[in-house]
Amino acid sequence: IGFVVVMGGITWLNRMLNLSTSGRWTTIALLAITLAPVVVQIDQLVATIANLFLAENMEPFIPIDYSYFWFGIVFTLGFWGATWFYQRSFSYAVTTNAVIFQHSFMLSRSHRRILFDRISEVMVERTPMGTMLGYATVTIMTDSGIGLVDETVGISAGSAAGGSTEKAGDSSATKVRKSLFKRVFAFLSYQRTSRRVDPDPKHCFYKIRKWDNVKLMLNEMHKKHSSSNLLEDLKSAITNEDA
Repeated sequence: IGFVVVMGGITWLNRMLNLSTSGRWTTIALLAITLAPVVVQIDQLVATIANLFLAENMEPFIPIDYSYFWFGIVFTLGFWGATWFYQRSFSYAVTTNAVIFQHSFMLSRSHRRILFDRISEVMVERTPMGTMLGYATVTIMTDSGIGLVDETVGISAGSAAGGSTEKAGDSSATKVRKSLFKRVFAFLSYQRTSRRVDPDPKHCFYKIRKWDNVKLMLNEMHKKHSSSNLLEDLKSAITNEDA
């Protein structure tokens, strides 16, 4: 029971913190690890109860005893292997006119192509761990809002509070009490929505090394394909023809 409670808490915390490991596949894997001993014990319990009423001895459907040590090794190696393959399922490419992000993992496929003239900003994010180990995340911002998410912070307590509506026959004390109640309710139900950058490995150069070279290349290609640079080239071409 202690193992299930601890792993269930870790799974819930990992999901609620909204980290890079809070995705669907990691949550499913953690739930499988959490419920594995429960499934084995339930299977053994069903076989034990069935043997009380059956003439022939019934073996459990799962013919193994759950060993926390060996299953821990298997799950650890499985996590390492899945992480290794997942890290190598992303392909990033910079061509002469676009940036390409490609992802291929198991049955999941995605492909995105962003033209340089659509780029509005190039952002670099370095965490303390990334600073020590020499990697960073390079995010490309566009006018369509790629990489941006709306995050709501606050507590929603409903749209209306009962007993706070003022009536014509209310006394001054009642009106003051209802007004105070309205203010407290508005404070508790206040929500603030902010837009922030959410690095997604499918849409950015996620935790890459030599990030400074990538940023320099993106800035140069963006400048080359910008409208101002194209106008300068057109102006130079017209000037040369006139000369």
